Formats: sequence, structure tokens, C-alpha cells
Amino acid sequence: MVDHARGEGKRDEYAAARARAAAADEASTTRRDEKEKKAEEKTIAAYIKAREKIKFSPPIVDSDIVEKSVVDLTAQLDGYLGQCATPAAKTRVIKGMLERFVLGMGFKELKPKYYASGTGATIGKEGSNTNIAYLRSFLVKAFETIKEKKLGLVSVAAAPSVCRRQLPTVGEPTLQRVAIENEQLCSLEQLEAKADAAAAARPQRAASQRSNLPPVDQSLVERRQRIIVVWQLAYDVRGADGELTTHEGDYQCPGVIRRLSTANTKDGRRKLGLGHVWVEYDDGTKGWLQVNRPTFFNSYKTGGWWLMGEGEEAQGDSADEGESDGDAPMLDGEIVGHVGDDEEESDDDGAMGD
Repeated sequence: MVDHARGEGKRDEYAAARARAAAADEASTTRRDEKEKKAEEKTIAAYIKAREKIKFSPPIVDSDIVEKSVVDLTAQLDGYLGQCATPAAKTRVIKGMLERFVLGMGFKELKPKYYASGTGATIGKEGSNTNIAYLRSFLVKAFETIKEKKLGLVSVAAAPSVCRRQLPTVGEPTLQRVAIENEQLCSLEQLEAKADAAAAARPQRAASQRSNLPPVDQSLVERRQRIIVVWQLAYDVRGADGELTTHEGDYQCPGVIRRLSTANTKDGRRKLGLGHVWVEYDDGTKGWLQVNRPTFFNSYKTGGWWLMGEGEEAQGDSADEGESDGDAPMLDGEIVGHVGDDEEESDDDGAMGD
């Protein structure tokens, strides 16, 4: 036994220890590669969004923002808003300018906490007078911040930086550590190429899916038709490490059609009438969806929807906000709680209430 322990047994134990260490290293490498791949996909999606938002044509040009005072800029903004015929037009202008600063140019400090809320007394639902006044005040604050901090307004999209976990530092960080923590997963040229490839595939897919509105009949309920709806959501998700992260944006929400509305169907005190379907979503929520509007069928804007074929899975390769025709990411992860009530849509778009 002593000879075995000193010879073959010792070698076997060393070999088993090396095998365990190699397996642990391989698992660690696999997890790191998966995280880097997911981070790269999010970076590409954010860069595509930045390139789209930077294209917005603001009523106040950048040179005026730099040269004029905040008082003059506010008067110029109010004059333009006074010419807008509808509240939706005012919202598009204000939100478009804010998103151009926040997403297009990368000035995250100019972003409001929420763009709209169904319950916030000071925020208001999208398109309401309260919401327009709220967004206008943030846009005026953005003018002030740009002038105070002398932020450089650019005409090209800002490449998003990769968010890495910050380790505690004792004393001054070394140059090597700073370089590692600031390292991008891919160069700007590679990011441009990957974003071009992803963006080039999206219009072709959207165009191929635009077709006539399918018949809304009892067959949808009988075959338990799967459906995907794009909703603007803000929610907390608990990751594998147990930490909560807040997600906000347009997301693909898969579900099943359970019943159709009739001429006398009501949603609370609101009479729906025909053209709505009751959807039970995979995340546990449920509500009515208006499906008799051709412009929302096979559309990736908020409230847009499409039917899933047998064996078909939703595509969640990029994120997009507003009414642009970009793919919205799939709603995944363990939802802990909604941050806002943006999922409650207006009467025109249908409601997603419980």
C-alpha cells in the first residue's frame, strides 16, 4: 500500500487533479466566451440604434444649440411645437431630439428616467399634455447641460462602450488594468462591418413579411395560434449571478391567442368591439390586442405583431425603439418586477393589462 501510494497512486491523484483543473478552466473559458458573445451582440444592436437615431432631422440645428442661449433655444423650440398639428407630432419631435443626443451621440446623462408612464403623475402617458411638458423640460435641461459642459455635438453615431464589472481598487489603478477594463471586444472597423451586415438583413426580412392582413376568425383560437407582439417594456431581470438589472425598450413578447372579441366585448369600461384578440403571453401577462390595422401587421414598431408558424421561433437579434422597422429583442430572463407601466397602451393601440 505504501509503495502504491508513493508510485501509481500518487500519479493517479496528480492526473485526476490536473483533469479537474483543466475541466474548470474549460468551463470558465466557455462562460467567458458566451458572455463576450452576448456583450458583442448587444454592442452591435446599440450601435445600429445609434446610427438610426443620429439620422433624425431636428428642428433646431446643432450650430444654433452651440451658439444661441438657452432662452433663445427654448423660444425656438416652443415656436416649432406650436406649429405641430397633433400631440403625436410634438412627441416625435421632442423624443427624437432627446434620443439623438442620448442614443445617437452617446450622452447618457441627458436621458430622462422614463419617456412615458401610465401612472406617473409628472410623466404622463405618451402623447398627453403632461408627457409633452415633461419631455420638453428635459430637452431644455439638455440644452443647458450641453452648454455648461461644452459637449461636442457630432454628426456620426457614437460607438457604445462595453460595460464591464468594476473591481475594487486600492490606491491608483495601474495602466495595465485601465487598458484591460477599457478594452473593446472588437475594433470600430469590425463594429461597423458587423452593424452593416446586421442592418442590411433587417429591411429585406421586414419587406418579405409585409403581406395582407390574415383573417381574424375562430380558427386562430381553435389551433391555439402562437403570436408575437412588440411592446415597450421596462422591467427588472435577475441574472445568473443573482443581481438585478433594469431593461427598457421594445421587446418581442410571444404568446397564444385564446379568444376573439365580439361586438359587445369590453375591456373594463372601454368597449372594444370586433377586431381584438385575447393573448396570454409566455411571461404570465395577458390582455387584448387590436389586430385589424394593416400597418401594424408584420411591423416591428410598438404594438406591431405577427403570427408564428409551426416550429418557428422568434428572432431577437437586435433592439429598436419607437416606430422604426427594426427587430426588437425577445423578452427573456426571470422578470422580477416591472419598473414602469409603459406596457399599458392607449385605446388606439390596445391594452396589455392583466
